[in-house]
Amino acid sequence: LRQSLHVASVKFFVNRALPQQAAIRYVGRLEWEEEINSLAEMGRSQGVLGLAARRFDELRGWSDPPPERTMEIAAGLATMVEVVPVQETDIINVLVRDADADTAIIIAELYGRSFLDDFQRVSRESHGRTYFEEALVDVEARIRTAKDSKAQLQESAELYNWSHQEVTLTESVQQLSRDLAK
Repeated sequence: LRQSLHVASVKFFVNRALPQQAAIRYVGRLEWEEEINSLAEMGRSQGVLGLAARRFDELRGWSDPPPERTMEIAAGLATMVEVVPVQETDIINVLVRDADADTAIIIAELYGRSFLDDFQRVSRESHGRTYFEEALVDVEARIRTAKDSKAQLQESAELYNWSHQEVTLTESVQQLSRDLAK
């Protein structure tokens, strides 16, 4: 009475820490409004589903499918694919369930590759030189703004505690400079 079900699995060893800035940038690129808080959620996101759907069509010989078809395939993949972090490890497990064993294996590999490519894109953006340069400029601008605020507040009242904020922002600049050097 029950149809046979095959499960294919692909495992990835990744750094599961998703930097806050990377998460914000990733959310900003999505066509649908979606919040990404972990790599497991990223693996089930519209971005990865869409990339996997386009690759599925390319595998079947359709190089430029219409967007409606991509969305339709992505919706189908969403019902077949499960992305699960393995507890207390840096392993992400992509599981695909299908009635056909070969299809499950092909989609697991295709989906896993799409997840990995998107993860690497986000990692490059969040750990690349441009990110640290922009973050450094941002912190330096915040320091200038804080110093201006200090000067204005000191003129009107002597209640502003600049030293705590100055130490925090200076430490941020030093950390970003070290990361940029790396």
